[in-house]
Amino acid sequence: MAREKGSVRIGPVSVFALVVILGLAVLAVLSAATAHASYTEAQAQADFTRSAYVNDAAAAQALADIDAALAKAASAREVTTVDAEWGDADATAAMSAENAEAENDSGSTRGEQGAANAEQDAESAAPSASEASAVSAPDLDAAMEAVSAVLPQGQVADGCTAESSVNGASVRMTFSTEDGRTLDVELTVRDDLTYSLERWAVTTAWNQEPEETKLWQSS
Repeated sequence: MAREKGSVRIGPVSVFALVVILGLAVLAVLSAATAHASYTEAQAQADFTRSAYVNDAAAAQALADIDAALAKAASAREVTTVDAEWGDADATAAMSAENAEAENDSGSTRGEQGAANAEQDAESAAPSASEASAVSAPDLDAAMEAVSAVLPQGQVADGCTAESSVNGASVRMTFSTEDGRTLDVELTVRDDLTYSLERWAVTTAWNQEPEETKLWQSS
């Protein structure tokens, strides 16, 4: 008697287990892809934040250099001018005193009058506060030359380049990084050798290749 050929039967439990295994495999693939996308996005954000801090640090250093240059120019100009004016006043007073002594030899009355005139000449020769302030007014052109000498150009930090220009009393500086982050700084130098900050703007230019920012990787 011939034996009947056996057959493999798949029950409901086996079908359910197969579906569960396939679902878990799909979820594992999606989890791996999502993790890679999150990592890529976080890395890009970290790079942008780092670039922003690099630009800010370079700009802050440039402003500190400008402050120092303006302070030095103002101090040098004021000291030089005041010394020159007081030197002229001392010379005038000394000359008047000599004249008074010469007149004193010819008579006591004329000597007293000469001494009084010498004191008046010394007082008139000494510059008043307003005159000293006017004379010691800082030279804006010389100050702008000092500022131009300290402006950043080219590579100034790790991955940061700077371009600077001067137009009259206005100064413009641009700091940029390779990933497209840019910081524009503009300031205006006043007559008293202080400055006002007119612009501090951060912009981003998207200049990365598509493969560098691809969030989802295909097999």
